[in-house]
Parts: sequence; C-alpha cells; structure tokens
Amino acid sequence: QVRYLSDTIDDFRNFFKESKSKQEFFIEEAIDKGVSLLRKQFEQSSIVIEIKNRCERTLLYTYKNELTQVLLNILHNSKDAFEANDMKNKKIIIDCTKDDENLIIKIEDNAGGIPEDVISKMFEPYFSTKKEKNGTGLGLYMSKIIINRHLEGSIFAKNIDKGASFTIKIPIKIKNRGV
Repeated sequence: QVRYLSDTIDDFRNFFKESKSKQEFFIEEAIDKGVSLLRKQFEQSSIVIEIKNRCERTLLYTYKNELTQVLLNILHNSKDAFEANDMKNKKIIIDCTKDDENLIIKIEDNAGGIPEDVISKMFEPYFSTKKEKNGTGLGLYMSKIIINRHLEGSIFAKNIDKGASFTIKIPIKIKNRGV
C-alpha cells in the first residue's frame, strides 16, 4: 500500500515534468505492473481479474509509467464501483488486441455500470461521484489527457450488459532504429 501511494505521488509529480522520456517496452509489462500494484486490494475485495492478452510481445515506444497510471485509475474506479454497489461474483476483464496501427485495451467489469447522467461528464476535471470518499475528480480527467495528448490515442467508456467498459486505443509506434 505504501509503495503504491509513493509511486502514485511520484507519477503525479512526474506528470507535470517535461523531462519525461519515452521508452521501449512490451504491453504486458504495463498491464502486469498495474494489476500487481492492486492485486492485494483486489484479493481482499474478492475481485477476480482475467487478462486476455492477444497482443503479447507487442513492442511499444511511449510513456510506460503514464499508461500504467491510466490502467491503475480505471482498475481502482472499478474496485470502488464494486464496493459502492456491494456486488457478488466481482470480475474485471482486461482484453488487449491490436489492428494494423493500434493497440486496443478494453477493461470491462460487472460492477453495475455508469449512471447515464454521469457517463458524459466523467472525463471532465473535478467531476467526482466519490466526494464522500475524498474523490478529487482528477483521475479520469488525467487519464484522458495522458491518452489523448501524451500517447496520441483515445479513450472512451460505455455501459455493457452488467457493468462498464473502458476502451483505450493507442498507436503502435516503435523506436526509430535508423532502418
């Protein structure tokens, strides 16, 4: 928990620094890091995580820590939704696929979905449904900034059968090796 909080503080601090550098990494590294940071909390809350990684060994050249932070924000919001709705058989599926140009990460839960009056505002700054839990309304806003501006991709959310689905689409770019 302490390490997670320390890393979160560092990530927020580094978010505003211009000295960030892109790095080459495999997508499963970012997914595994995000899941491992929350694994204990998920186990304590009886949340099952299923990872369907159909883009294993896909090499990216971008901001790994920022992508991990986005995954953490979404996963943490799913955990909060499970707690708020007191759900049973809690499950989150992380599904990674790709097309010719993009990596597509879908994160789906069965936590009851996003209220219709909230879904259109949830990426706005300072909008939070968790005021009583000290929600700042910055997590999803920062996630959208990271995905749109820093990773040059897109993020959106929609309701599915018994929960919510977040889709992150980022271009597959590799480091220019002079070839």
